[in-house]
Amino acid sequence: MTAPVPPLPSAITDLIIQQIDALHRLYPAWHFTRATRPDGTPGAWLATRRTPPTHSQRAAGLLPTLDRPDAVALVMALAVQEEIEHPTGRVPDASR
Repeated sequence: MTAPVPPLPSAITDLIIQQIDALHRLYPAWHFTRATRPDGTPGAWLATRRTPPTHSQRAAGLLPTLDRPDAVALVMALAVQEEIEHPTGRVPDASR
């Protein structure tokens, strides 16, 4: 039997809520959640499209859900999805 997991400090949960709120503002077409690991600690970041992509959109590379280990990786994946959906022809500046 495993010991009960103490709740996360409110500073951590407040930060997660702030990050999810920011993601909602930047990417309103997506719904965001944060998974919880079996030990009670925060896990992967999850994004689900509010409107699933059509078959042709999926064939072009749009995904209905994204699952990344951290917020930075999730934002990078969202940027890729945005570029597939609305091509700009811009090449990211790798020097930044």
